Amino acid sequence: MRQPCSSSLKSVFTLGLCLSFGMSFGQSLEDSSESTWPNNFQHAQSERLVEAGKLALFENELFTAERRFSEAMQIAKVNEGLFTETQIPTLELMIETQIAQGNWEAVDTQLEYYAWLNNKRSPNSLSSYLSGIAGMSRLLLAASANVENPSSIRYLIASKNLNWQAISAIESTQGKNSLQLAPWLYNIVLAHYYQSSTTKRRGMTSYEYRSEDEKIVSGWSLRKNESMRISYSIGKDLLERIQALYLNNPQQSPETAGLILVYKGDWEMLFGNKTRALSLYNEANLAFTNNGVEQSSINQFYAATTVLPATKFQSAFEFNELDDSPIEFLAWSPNYIATSSPESQRLNQILPEPEYNALVRFSLDSLTSSLRATESAARMVVALSDLQVLSTTPDNTFVKDLARNEINLLQFRPKFENGIPVGKENIEMQYRFSPGINSFAVSQNENSQ
Repeated sequence: MRQPCSSSLKSVFTLGLCLSFGMSFGQSLEDSSESTWPNNFQHAQSERLVEAGKLALFENELFTAERRFSEAMQIAKVNEGLFTETQIPTLELMIETQIAQGNWEAVDTQLEYYAWLNNKRSPNSLSSYLSGIAGMSRLLLAASANVENPSSIRYLIASKNLNWQAISAIESTQGKNSLQLAPWLYNIVLAHYYQSSTTKRRGMTSYEYRSEDEKIVSGWSLRKNESMRISYSIGKDLLERIQALYLNNPQQSPETAGLILVYKGDWEMLFGNKTRALSLYNEANLAFTNNGVEQSSINQFYAATTVLPATKFQSAFEFNELDDSPIEFLAWSPNYIATSSPESQRLNQILPEPEYNALVRFSLDSLTSSLRATESAARMVVALSDLQVLSTTPDNTFVKDLARNEINLLQFRPKFENGIPVGKENIEMQYRFSPGINSFAVSQNENSQ
C-alpha cells in the first residue's frame, strides 16, 4: 500500500514522488499527519474535493481552494480521459480562484488549456463548443475587471475576440443569416462600449480590435477621439447586422423590429448623438404600432427605468412584475466606472458581496426641442435631477459622495408614453458598488479621516 509523503522523508527521490502525484512538498508536510494520497481511481473523491475547494473559497483560503480543484481535475482525467468535459466546471472554479489571487501567468496557462480542451469537442457539437466559448469569455471579462490586473484591457479584447470565434463557428455550420448570431453580435457591441468607457478615463489606449470584415488590426496607441470613433462605428455596424438578420428571417415576434431600433437609439444616446437617438426611438414606436403591438404594452416597456446599455439582447418584450421596490443596480468594476455588471459576471462563484451600497432617489427629465422627430432640429436630453442619497452602507460622507459621483455618470433610456418622451419622478435605486471597490474605498476613507 502506498504511504503518504511524510515530513521525515527528505530525499530528492521522495520529493519527486510527491510532485509526480500532484501534491507539492509543502502540502506533504502540511497534511502528513492526518491525510493519505488521493485515490485517483475513486471517482467520488473528485466531488468531495470540489466541495472542499468551495468551502475553502468561502473561508477565503484561495491557495487551498486552487489545490483542491486541481486534485479534483486530476481524478476526472484519470477516470474519464484527458479530454473529458466533466472537468470544465472545476477548471472554471480554479481559474476564478487564480484571478482572485492575481496570478496572471497561471490564469493565462489555464485559459490556454481550456481553449485546447474546448477545441477537442466533437465538430458536430456546436452547442457544447459555444458553451465553452461563453465560459472562457466570462472568465476573461472577470480578469479584465480585476482592479489589480495591470493588463486588464488585454483580457477585454481577448473576450471580444472569442465572440468572433463563436460567430465564425455559427456561420460555418448554420449560415450567415442564423438568428443564433444575434446575442453574440450584441456581446461584441457591449465589449466596444466597455472599451470606450476605459478610453474616456485614460485618454489614450493601445489594443487590437477586430473590424466588421473580421480582420485583426494590429494595436497601436490611439487618441481618445479616434478610439471612440472606432468603437462607435463598429457597434453601429453590428446593430445594423442584427437588424438585417431579423429582416431576412420570418421567425420574429411583433416587437422585434421596434426593439432593434430601440437598441440602435440606445447606442446613439451613449455616444452623445441625441438627435439621431430621438429619430430612432420614434421609428421604434412606429414599428411597434405597425406590427400590431398594443400601446399599453409599449408604454409598459418604456415604464421600466433602464440604465444604458441594456446588458442583454432581447427580441421580444420581457416584463417583470412591477412593484414599489427600488430598482437594483450592480456596478461591475472600478475599471469600468458606473457600468452595470454584465449578465455573465453574475455567475462568478467567488466574488464577495458588495460591502458598499446606497439607496438613492432621483428624477429623469426629458427635454426636447420637438416632441416628435419630424424636424431635423429635434433633439432630446435625458437629464438626471433631484438626486438624494437616502442611506448608505457604511453610513459615512465618503460613500455618499462616491454614490453621487457614480450615479451622475449613469445614462438612461428615455421614457415614452403614447409615443411622446416624458419625464419620470421619484425613482428609487439600490446602487450596489462593485465588490472590487471594497479595498479601494476603505483606503480612501481612512485617508480622509
